[in-house]
Amino acid sequence: MISQGKLIEGMLNDYIDLENSIRNLELDIEELENDYVGISSISMGEKSSHTYKINRPIENEVLSKEEKIVRLRELKRSNEIRKERIDNALNVLNDNERDVIYFKYLKYRNKSWCFVAKQMDLSEAWVRRLRDKAIDKMIPIVYPSKKELSIRKVAE
Repeated sequence: MISQGKLIEGMLNDYIDLENSIRNLELDIEELENDYVGISSISMGEKSSHTYKINRPIENEVLSKEEKIVRLRELKRSNEIRKERIDNALNVLNDNERDVIYFKYLKYRNKSWCFVAKQMDLSEAWVRRLRDKAIDKMIPIVYPSKKELSIRKVAE
């Protein structure tokens, strides 16, 4: 089983991609909302048998696009919630902890811990300890315990 700390690290590694995904979903939704082809041509092929199915191409197109838009909006909202959870968790960190997370996972995504330590003018061991402290603080925000959730429900 993957630890919650590793899951948080994964979320931090994916943060920039998550922001880009949200923007791309907004563009996809806008594109679908503005793109209605309508009737292009009607096929007058040979009928094979009598059917009671009435084919309404324009209605089918509108319904299909509306369903896609709804799915895209749901996915976008899900991504926004994930991003907001990370943002909320970052707000509980002190400046040094936030800087470590920012440098390692957001600004210098593919750089080593040694590089991050030099940027912060700290030792690599201390930077790693700050990361561990930061992730420990973030866990209860991103993954609240069942006990906390039940307390919140009672309070509401």
